[in-house]
Amino acid sequence: MARLFEPFSQADDAVGRRHEGLGIGLAIAKSIIDLHGGSIVSRSDGIGLGSELVVTLPRLRQSEQVDDARPAAIALIENREAARLQGVKILVVEDNLDALDALAAVFETEGAVVTQADSPNAARSLLALHRFDVLTSDVGMPGEDGYALMRWIRSVRIATPSVAITAFTRPEDEARAINSGFDRYHPKPIHPNILLELVKSLVAKNEPE
Repeated sequence: MARLFEPFSQADDAVGRRHEGLGIGLAIAKSIIDLHGGSIVSRSDGIGLGSELVVTLPRLRQSEQVDDARPAAIALIENREAARLQGVKILVVEDNLDALDALAAVFETEGAVVTQADSPNAARSLLALHRFDVLTSDVGMPGEDGYALMRWIRSVRIATPSVAITAFTRPEDEARAINSGFDRYHPKPIHPNILLELVKSLVAKNEPE
């Protein structure tokens, strides 16, 4: 319960865990509610008894309305500086479909054009047909992992900037990701703002002078 609003939180951190993480929905909901000056709290009477999420939002007084009659928080969301990803083409590789949709949503809210691949094989097919500005890939996937995918990408001289996303968080895991060809490394649980900054840094690095 204490980690309910952390993206992709897991009660069991063991490698052989039976259940997946929470995903990113509640973390995004809390961020939006915070922008509106509200709060979200969770309640439960115990295991198997369900749960309740309560959202409280302040009422907008007439004197607080902006010129176009929208709350200031909405204007902030629509005009934030993060629109630097507007039009950036991102390929997201992730075998978990819920996580794939969640990552795509993070980038799409920044104006990026996202293409999804649910396996390394699907990613190869897309890379053979299209050019992407950035690639993000999960590392731990069944069959062929993200390391193997990246080694193939570099072997065929595709220079797409890339970010490895992995639950393996030791220093040697980061070194392995970089040595396999990834440009950046982001350990799980995913923090959307940190991931966005990593992607933006790659975009800025590859922009023409």
